[in-house]
Amino acid sequence: MDVQPPLHPVGELFAALHTAKIRFLIVGGTAAVLHGAPMATVDVDIWVDLSTRQYTRILAIGQRLGANILSANVLGLRDDQRVDFLYRIDGLASFTTEWRRAEKMTWAGQPVKVLPLSRVIRSKEISNRPKDVIQLPALRDYLACVDVTRPTKARKK
Repeated sequence: MDVQPPLHPVGELFAALHTAKIRFLIVGGTAAVLHGAPMATVDVDIWVDLSTRQYTRILAIGQRLGANILSANVLGLRDDQRVDFLYRIDGLASFTTEWRRAEKMTWAGQPVKVLPLSRVIRSKEISNRPKDVIQLPALRDYLACVDVTRPTKARKK
């Protein structure tokens, strides 16, 4: 009998969101880290394709997973990982448009879509929060380095 190890708490959350058919994007500092940016973040920011009025769906999922409900849009997972749920992000296109632009990755054993680094930078520019403004030069420099070192596609002859 093949026994699968239990998922990491954030992986459990992603699996539960998939099961509930709630589309989501990893955004913010976590998205930057997943793209390889040399920075740290203390929480996971998840943009969900729900209206703000549907926040109780997220809270119910958190409750089923044994998370602490810290506010209407913040969960503390079993391992104390803080997860912030966003229902819109100023300065970006609609969720559906950003969903199409997002990059597919695997994190904590689950498929996720991650906001491209250029869009993370855009959202931080628009937010203009001091903690975001401080990160912008490093994120821009990292993106420039990645763009320069990314191999170009072979041209057709």
